[in-house]
Amino acid sequence: MKRTAEFFNRELSWIEFNKRVVDLGKRKDVPLLERLKFLAIVSSNFDEFFMVRVANAKHLAGTQPEYRCPSGMSSARQLEAVRRNIRTVVAEQYQVFNTEILPALEEAGIRHVSIPQADRETRDTLEHYFKEHILPVVSPVRIDNDTPPHISGDRQHIGFQLVCQETGETHYAVVSVPVKQERFFWHKKADGDARYTPTEEIITTFGAALFPGYTINGSARFRITREADMNVDEQRDEDFMDAMEEVLIHRTRSAPIRMEYAGKDGDMIRHLAGVFGVDAEDLYPVDGPLNLKGFFAFLDLPGFPGLKYPGWESTEVPYRGEDLLSLLKERDLLLHHPYQSFSTVEDLIRFAAEDPQVLSIKMTLYRTSGGSPIVAALRNAALNGKHVTVFVELKARFDEKQNLSWATHLETAGVIVVYGIAHLKVHAKMLIIIRKEYEGIRRYVHLSTGNYNESTAKQYTDLALLSSRDSFTAEAAMIFNAITGYSSVPGLTNLSMAPTGLKHRLLQIIRREEEKHTPQNPGHIRARLNSLADPQVIRALYKASSKGVRIELNVRGICMLIPGVKGLSENIKVVSIVDRYLEHSRILHVANGGSEEIYLSSADWMPRNLDRRVEILFPVEGQVQRQRIKRILDLAFSDTANAYALTSDGTYERIKPAKGEAPLRSQEQLWKETHGRAQKHEPAAGGDFSVRRTPPGESQ
Repeated sequence: MKRTAEFFNRELSWIEFNKRVVDLGKRKDVPLLERLKFLAIVSSNFDEFFMVRVANAKHLAGTQPEYRCPSGMSSARQLEAVRRNIRTVVAEQYQVFNTEILPALEEAGIRHVSIPQADRETRDTLEHYFKEHILPVVSPVRIDNDTPPHISGDRQHIGFQLVCQETGETHYAVVSVPVKQERFFWHKKADGDARYTPTEEIITTFGAALFPGYTINGSARFRITREADMNVDEQRDEDFMDAMEEVLIHRTRSAPIRMEYAGKDGDMIRHLAGVFGVDAEDLYPVDGPLNLKGFFAFLDLPGFPGLKYPGWESTEVPYRGEDLLSLLKERDLLLHHPYQSFSTVEDLIRFAAEDPQVLSIKMTLYRTSGGSPIVAALRNAALNGKHVTVFVELKARFDEKQNLSWATHLETAGVIVVYGIAHLKVHAKMLIIIRKEYEGIRRYVHLSTGNYNESTAKQYTDLALLSSRDSFTAEAAMIFNAITGYSSVPGLTNLSMAPTGLKHRLLQIIRREEEKHTPQNPGHIRARLNSLADPQVIRALYKASSKGVRIELNVRGICMLIPGVKGLSENIKVVSIVDRYLEHSRILHVANGGSEEIYLSSADWMPRNLDRRVEILFPVEGQVQRQRIKRILDLAFSDTANAYALTSDGTYERIKPAKGEAPLRSQEQLWKETHGRAQKHEPAAGGDFSVRRTPPGESQ
């Protein structure tokens, strides 16, 4: 990826991230099934990338081919580069899968049973399975050029070329692999091994039973990816849920963006592509099984512990229920997931739902799990007579259907559900509990970098702050009122909210660091982000770097900033960590002339987060809490096991330990240190500051 103008290309930077994920799939020091998981993650990532980003790029290239993105690339050239780079990554992904992963699985006892090479007994077993469990479910659909059938973009299909035995005429038909069917047929165990045959292979082999009177002359497996970036009619306030449901229906029938296929029959592939309206440049051959996401199931195989990461149990915070609230009267509590269990948050909401002293619960929900205990607790709170208000973001992409369901489920229990804000997504993570206590009404808040989802809380690293400080609770309540009702944009002192003030605050902090920089008190900015793509913020970082401010950025995915360019960014270092957990927390640490500040946020430094979403940024003020967060950053910039440095030409180089030193793996070290604190029964946060009891603006 070559450098142009001031910025790297956003889309090519995302593809570079997936190269780093493929790199983990190559690593011999990573357990085998985890290597397979990383290859499956790439397939999952590219599915969404095509549905949204490639769809947008294709539309732009068709309507404005000469439009130039911030990197200086025309839209037509960008689309060409995206397609070329994706093909390169996918080829490498499958090369690793075929030449390294499959042979290693075979050696470990996880064996693919190929039907042509199977013995008679095995073939009979598979044919019986096909007749009993697949044949009654599937329906072959004829392919007619005049009226092609609609096929879903969320499943795998098998195209058959058929020859009529009576007339000799050639016809085509498609069979969709059932989504409710297990992806793999697992054979009975023998000698502790695990033997499998993919369902699509079974259908392809025994598919003749679907076409009596015809001979199968060829077959090919394929998947079609459809555009998913649909806009809801923001003005339909009265029936917004209906509008969202229409978007979901339209998504299933939207334009094809990609067709992946496996098979050598070029004529058949071209015929299918023509029938379904797929352009030739949107055809992507795959050398192996389609949709490696299905191989996530291998991580659940029993009996192969040595092929997975060793268990890292989350530590339990030793505060529950009223004890937790009593603690929060004295000091804030910092949580670091998944090193510390998310059960603390779940238990807090369950306690609030049952506690007779709790009057009200207010919460934002962006993404949550399918069987969310938090949603169940909120529903229970409403049934117990609490005043419960939940902002459910129906526009959370790919979670719209689930969020629609949760919204209805909550409303039936009496929860006040707010569905969204026109032209904005609410991405802030915020919980407010209002409780009647002896001293009067007290509010408690939970502010987080991550979603209220107990499943992803085991896989994503996130930070959260629990507090009862009036300086936080009063402003959190103001933000909540602004997004649920009619309220002017609140004037905030401690918290910052996008899209009204967060970006301004961020630019102000960067500029202040530049202004306070001296040889005696050198400026220093450290940040951890998922993505960095806002040109205005990047330019501010360039300016600070040119004035001598040292800038260290830990950016997991997209990074449009170009580091290490003399006169522009020579004081900027960018690293990316790809490891067991998905790095998801957003942290900002600045020296501030010796009076350091640390902030956490729900927002990445991207235009969509800073300009088109409701996000929050909040300070961390306790000294012990700050030390913990500084330690997280220290380790991130010292990692020599799973860190990559971004170079000025846009490529990433793996950071390795100095000769004679052992690799430092930041995630493993954090897990050890978190468990060490828990075993010593040390508090998760220190009470080293005086708690404010008066709202901002009032004298103390």
